Amino acid sequence: MKKPKFPKVSFAVFGISLLNGFIMLMWYFGLLGNKYFSFSNAVLILLFAIHILSALKTPNSITAKFLTASLVFLALNALELLMFPFDKINVFFLIHTFTIGFVLNAVIGVELALVPLLYMEPLNMGLANKLFWIHQLSASILIASFYVFDLKFIYFAGILEFIVLGFFVNIVYKTVENRKFPKNIPYTLRYFFLGLGFLFMGVVFGLLVALGILEPFLHADFMIYGFGLTTVLGGIFHFMPRILWNKLYANKVGEQNVPPIDAMINQNIVKQVLPMLGFGLFILIIFEANHYLKPFGDIFYAGIASLGLYALKRK
Repeated sequence: MKKPKFPKVSFAVFGISLLNGFIMLMWYFGLLGNKYFSFSNAVLILLFAIHILSALKTPNSITAKFLTASLVFLALNALELLMFPFDKINVFFLIHTFTIGFVLNAVIGVELALVPLLYMEPLNMGLANKLFWIHQLSASILIASFYVFDLKFIYFAGILEFIVLGFFVNIVYKTVENRKFPKNIPYTLRYFFLGLGFLFMGVVFGLLVALGILEPFLHADFMIYGFGLTTVLGGIFHFMPRILWNKLYANKVGEQNVPPIDAMINQNIVKQVLPMLGFGLFILIIFEANHYLKPFGDIFYAGIASLGLYALKRK
């Protein structure tokens, strides 16, 4: 509940992110070397991290602790990006610092706030604080295993992280297990829970990849298109209507024709997209198994994501 010291820096972050996307495309098509993308991405990440950290006091809630930890890993990832073009680190260490360190900490922190809030139930803070420290340990061990890149080390570190994620899900379940109202799970949580299902499958597939049993793309697809996209869409569907309403109508409360927050999003589309994500991931994997069909799978899944964003069109 504190504003950043320099709020206009957010515009710089947004502008650099657009530039960074353009540089990434130039790198992808071979028009620029990877060092340009690594540098621009590192600048973007560090500027974003510094900007957000300026709004943080000493973390006094479990969500703030997880989000602060995620920013620390994000800053580390930026420094790693600067070393990557010079072959100082491997790409798997770079990727998993971002996904396990930054993304997982952020997702856990947000869900520990939203699940109790939407169900109006208290969170077991003792278990949540234990989870924070245990997860930082397990995440650090797993990330370090990719730096060493020993498959046995990765496998056992992955099992440890799988157990810790199970502990997280147990905390969430204990929060809502006795709740009889609302009977229907809020759609934001449905997206989060489906994303967690993809996460567990992705981790299991990662363990099988470490054993040499499975192709790596299956692990990547479940983590990126399954867990990542599903969770992000759930967050967008929860937060964007509130952001739009505050921007457009917060100063008009009491006037006529002020719509409710729910009017900022098409609930029917939100409901339709959820089952499409699982079916779309299945189609994507089938197409990706055939090199020539892969672009069609990407286009198909991009269409589902676009439909989800169309839900934000105001009525």
